[in-house]
Amino acid sequence: MTKAPLSLAALAFLAWGCETTSTLPRNTFTFAYEGRTYEIVGVDDPPEGGRNFLILRAGNQILLRARDDEQDGQLDTLLSGDLSLEDANSIYAVGIQQAYAQGQYQTRPDMLSGEANYKPEPAHNDERLAYRILVFTKTAGYRHASIPDGIATLQALGVKNNFAVDATEDAGVFSDEGLASYQAVVFLSTSDDVLNEVQQAAFERYIRAGGGFVGIHGASSTEYDWSWYRNLVGAHFDDHPEIQRATVTVVDQTHPSTVPLPMRWERTDEWYNFRTNPRGEVQVLATLDETTYEGGTMGDDHPIAWYHRYDGGRAWYTALGHTAESYADSLFQAHLLGGIAYAAGVVASN
Repeated sequence: MTKAPLSLAALAFLAWGCETTSTLPRNTFTFAYEGRTYEIVGVDDPPEGGRNFLILRAGNQILLRARDDEQDGQLDTLLSGDLSLEDANSIYAVGIQQAYAQGQYQTRPDMLSGEANYKPEPAHNDERLAYRILVFTKTAGYRHASIPDGIATLQALGVKNNFAVDATEDAGVFSDEGLASYQAVVFLSTSDDVLNEVQQAAFERYIRAGGGFVGIHGASSTEYDWSWYRNLVGAHFDDHPEIQRATVTVVDQTHPSTVPLPMRWERTDEWYNFRTNPRGEVQVLATLDETTYEGGTMGDDHPIAWYHRYDGGRAWYTALGHTAESYADSLFQAHLLGGIAYAAGVVASN
């Protein structure tokens, strides 16, 4: 990550849960990364111009503390903790991107020098990015509490694997121009009717032009009255039992999203039943063993993850990902990464 020139406006976080000391005002932004909650604390110190700290706590204990001396989006000093400065900066970059996406920072008026539109330094050099994806999280019905964890995990995967991740709940991005720069669009636990007819038409054109679609968990509980979308995602959600442990059987270990997985994968999640069985319309990657949990209604053939080519584009779906803990699971992260790479056209399926 290259530092922004100091002539640019430096980053300072808005007061969000603002706390103060006797001398320095502090603004705190919290974000999730791999199942942990980090803080970025902005300290306004006028003589020096301000500093940011990346902090990880466990109760009253501080596990990680690092300092951004110039509030330029890059940590300069690791004060405590067992991470390398490079690893701490990867985490910090995710936090900076989330803060920017959520409007939780503003430029420092005392450090402006005629360039007031400074944005955080991206986690990658755009010239070397492999590709860019859009993560769409709008909900019109049930909203999963794990959505922020999902966003953070996808952003972290992007940092580690050299692709850009833009997250939004603004359906207005679904236009020909708005989707043009993305190799894949991820519906992360969306629900009910999230796009109007104009936006739906734009998304159909995007897929027909060779775009990619990734559906995660609640994406199958979206747009029940839009038959094209049902065909894209593969099947619509019907119901689910309570969260419990079950066994996923990987039936195709050649796909990028399943190569890292064991053939019998035991995990805890919310297990979806679907209105129809998608087999025959999609390539099934994994099924649920209904003998290992209570509440399955699809019998011996219960697809839970799949992919297919559809209407000119590529589509990949996994029903996993209800819990926040899922996104801290390295196997689930590998599952998502392979699905994204397939949908983006970066790797092929066998």
